[in-house]
Amino acid sequence: MIPRILQIRSITKLGILFLLLTLLTTQALTQVPARSEAGQSLAVPDEQLDQGLIYYVWPGEDTQLILKSRAYLQRVAVTTCRAVGYIVSPFDLEEDPLTPILGGAFRIPTTSFRTGVDRGDDLLHGEDFLNVKMYPEITFEIKSITDVTQTKQSDESTTYSLNLTGQLSIKKTNKEITIPAKLEFIPMNIQIFSRTYDDVLILEGTTTIKFADFDWKPSRRFAARVSEEIELDIYLLFSTISPDKSMDPTDNPGHHAKQLKFLTMLRDLNEPDAAYEFGETFMQEVWDSPRQLKRLANTTATKDGILKRDFDFALKAAKRASELKENKDADFLITIATIYYKKGQLSTAIEWQKKAVGLLEKTDKNKADAARVKLDLYLSEAESMH
Repeated sequence: MIPRILQIRSITKLGILFLLLTLLTTQALTQVPARSEAGQSLAVPDEQLDQGLIYYVWPGEDTQLILKSRAYLQRVAVTTCRAVGYIVSPFDLEEDPLTPILGGAFRIPTTSFRTGVDRGDDLLHGEDFLNVKMYPEITFEIKSITDVTQTKQSDESTTYSLNLTGQLSIKKTNKEITIPAKLEFIPMNIQIFSRTYDDVLILEGTTTIKFADFDWKPSRRFAARVSEEIELDIYLLFSTISPDKSMDPTDNPGHHAKQLKFLTMLRDLNEPDAAYEFGETFMQEVWDSPRQLKRLANTTATKDGILKRDFDFALKAAKRASELKENKDADFLITIATIYYKKGQLSTAIEWQKKAVGLLEKTDKNKADAARVKLDLYLSEAESMH
């Protein structure tokens, strides 16, 4: 029989060991920096800011990742365009042309992976696969680059081929993977000016991921429908301008960050309850700002990729914004009409759209014509229902 004092010491030692293992595991899974306050990028560590030039991912611009499963009985393509992150490049690439990447990190919200089929998304996000409720993000941290070759250099762009090695974290598992990649630096020019106001970087690559490497095996009912190896196709666009930054000099930086935080929570992380709770607080903060209220309403009602829209929340913001404009700004009236239309209240949408058309006919003929087209659409739908 073990004396009680030894039992206590043994339990204490086990507890400390368990705590240390937990801390080490947590640390291993969280080397990638947290999201920024606005959420559309990551909080780049100071040492990396001092190390080189930061290129930020453009979230939502294009299909960033495509994962292809080629199983015996089913072909599936999963896509996302919600990755955020950055790459660190030397301040002067000409001084060390064969070291174009000094570091970088990425976060991809698991709920952003879509198959294009609702039932497929439900399975993908469920416990058998990504388990988005428990594991909201996949992360990747760049560790090194090898086999760097400069394949092109001109005034238009500089291109490299290289092997990019990093730590991929999915659920509880970390795995080092190497991605054969192409990296292209493009100085600002007229062609890219419509999308950004500074230099651009493009990262492309293809690799495969084995489920077994991440301690996962499809259950028997999915064995013939999910391949053991997934092909990963990467296409990431970067700019030296952070996606958290507003290009409008009149925009309030704090309000802009909170608008993006609301969008990140609602769309990218799919946390509607927390998002609308934050949105209500923010709405009160900007209660006397028609511009911010209108933006909040439009984000909720019209932004792509939002799974749960609270149209009452959007109407509250839009109506207050219009009241501050004394209901004399057609753009605000159109916002209200759009929300009522999406809410399914067609007759009310028609009323507000008619008010907007009436105002624009006196002030802007071109905008009046565009507003009338939408009004005719509403009237046509109302007529078809009778």
